[in-house]
This record gives sequence, structure tokens and C-alpha cells, in this order.
Amino acid sequence: MISNLNLQLPKELSDKVGREAKENNISVDQYITYLLTKIISYDEARKELQTKFKKKDRLSAVSLLKKVPDVPPLKGDEI
Repeated sequence: MISNLNLQLPKELSDKVGREAKENNISVDQYITYLLTKIISYDEARKELQTKFKKKDRLSAVSLLKKVPDVPPLKGDEI
């Protein structure tokens, strides 16, 4: 199901989103959907990992981490 959302952005941000969408050969709607999905997925994964570590279920947390693509961590995120 598709839901419409009227979104007001500052001109500078709107221009940046438009440029990024064009560079990726997708519509602005698709680009915003991609960004929101990425941010929400990251946040959900972070919350799940925090819950696992709080419960001291480290094996389960490590198994979740193994599903993450093999990319170097950001500075400060190293284990």
C-alpha cells in the first residue's frame, strides 16, 4: 500500500536530494524512500543489538553481526 506524505524541506536540502536522486537515476520519491529505509533498518538493528547485549546474550548478538556485510567499522565503532 502506498501512502502520500506532504514534506516540506529547506530549499538547500531539497536541491541536494534532487541532485543525489538524479545521480542515482531514480526519482526523488525513490531516493527518500531508500534513505528512510536505510536509517530505520540501521536503528532497528542497533536497538536489537543493544537488547541482546543487555540480556548478555552475546552469542546471539555476534550471530547477528555476522550477517552484516564485511565493511570496516566507522571510527569509534571498533570492537
